[in-house]
Amino acid sequence: MVFLGNSCGALRDFIENKINLCCAFLRDSSVFLLSVFVLLLGGQVVQAASCTLAEPHAATGAEVALLSEAYGAAEGMYRAELTGKAGDETATAGLVEALLGQDKVAEAELAVNEGIAKDAGSAVLLTARAEVQIREGMLSDAAASVDAAMKADPCSARVHTRYAEIYRLNSMYASAKRQIDLAYKLDPWDGEIHRAWVESLPLDERIAELEKELSGDAGSNVTATAQTRAYVEELKQRKAEAGKGCRLVGNVSTTELPFAPLMYDATHIRAYGLEVKLNDQTARLEIDTGASGLLVSRSVAQRAGLKRMSTDEVTGVGDEGAQKGYESYAESIKIGELEFRDCRVEVLGGKRLEDSDGLIGMDIFSNFLVTLNYPLHKVKLEPLPLRPGEVAAAHNLGTGGEMEEDSAGPQNRYISPEMKGYVPIFRRGHDLLVPVWLNKSKLKLFILDSGAWATTISLAAGKEVTKIHSEDSLEVKGLGGKVSKVFNADDVTFQFGDKAQRLVFVPSFDLTGTSRNLGIEVSGFLGARTLQLMTVHIDYRDGLVGFDYDSKTAGYLGQRLAR
Repeated sequence: MVFLGNSCGALRDFIENKINLCCAFLRDSSVFLLSVFVLLLGGQVVQAASCTLAEPHAATGAEVALLSEAYGAAEGMYRAELTGKAGDETATAGLVEALLGQDKVAEAELAVNEGIAKDAGSAVLLTARAEVQIREGMLSDAAASVDAAMKADPCSARVHTRYAEIYRLNSMYASAKRQIDLAYKLDPWDGEIHRAWVESLPLDERIAELEKELSGDAGSNVTATAQTRAYVEELKQRKAEAGKGCRLVGNVSTTELPFAPLMYDATHIRAYGLEVKLNDQTARLEIDTGASGLLVSRSVAQRAGLKRMSTDEVTGVGDEGAQKGYESYAESIKIGELEFRDCRVEVLGGKRLEDSDGLIGMDIFSNFLVTLNYPLHKVKLEPLPLRPGEVAAAHNLGTGGEMEEDSAGPQNRYISPEMKGYVPIFRRGHDLLVPVWLNKSKLKLFILDSGAWATTISLAAGKEVTKIHSEDSLEVKGLGGKVSKVFNADDVTFQFGDKAQRLVFVPSFDLTGTSRNLGIEVSGFLGARTLQLMTVHIDYRDGLVGFDYDSKTAGYLGQRLAR
């Protein structure tokens, strides 16, 4: 498992700051000193080199196709190029990217491995292999490939973009930002690097750079599209609402909330929720660590007087496609003793929330330590531990639909003394990816999803560790509608952190779409069947989850977690 915690943190920060200072100081020269040292993800310090800044270069037709997400066309162009230049590392890496864009993961793996077999020391191919391994969910292997690429060529700009991706997955946002800045200094003409750099900028600077793209003055190979213009308008609207920011009213920063049972019928509980008041209209929203923000049904939105701001789509598990929805704002949201003002709310327009008022994604509490105490049926929200040197923590509600910007700039994961026993997890957007050993043989990534009624396993992962059988009587549905084909996995032991649970007849279905959308192989969901045995502590800010299990309080559920 890749864990980039506090180890060597001071040295890492010193080295990365030194890199940036050197780059900034000698930016106008044709050759600049990258750094005296570079620290690899594995902790080894290696000597670097003097790097030549990339000269302005036009994008090839295949690169333009990639940037435009015309992956099939890009694949054809790269294959034609490789016919004339067999084994060319740049064309092979481009082919790998085009294949991944079409979700042809196995073909991408084959292509890059064949290239590395011919040129094992190619930084370009090692970086491409890391990209494949990230998509496959093999993050430890990806880190090793990036380290090998850095040893081969510390001046390769794309190496630093992959470093940034791995850092970000590990909640090392300051380190990720430094790597993106370095990649951009090395080659600002690379379209992928330019886009990643723009996305790393604070809101005002991001808008300014995107408007340069729209005016044709971006100084890179990125071509503005209609989507760019729409994105700029979305960012401007977000900026206009930034002063509001779903702010906390009053001085209450800690509260406990009772679970509100959501019933199948008069005697059976199907899930747990929270009572939430939107503009003083009460709704019971299901607690869902697999969802983002506040998502309510159209009927709830109408009762609360929520006005449509913009149209969008909502996706999730299921084979019936995206569901139309729209964005709105609530003047007041009350959750227990906490009240927030001017908060974004997503409204689902169709009938996929017909048996529910909506969902409350726990990522809205990303500025709090969230404790889901299932045995005692309550949620506790309390301030996160202050980072060293931090004076006060933010207590706004994170309903913005993306990871909130830290007022102090990007920060790295901080593991406070009281969280030493927490499990470091990976975070992609609002999703929390927990490393899970399956039957003590395969390490896979599972989404922590309290909104899933059961712990489930992907069809691909299930076939690797047990027998799979068709299950016609089982129905699985999510925001994407019903799953068309559901199977049962015979016997699986799930181990996460120091906890393990054996389950039989585990629901199994294809998660290709989920993995494609996330850009990482997802092998299942840790759902209610597992989580309701425990007290779960979530620190979204630092990518940490604590699992507490007490057999005296959880035993009545008829299942046991091994320690």
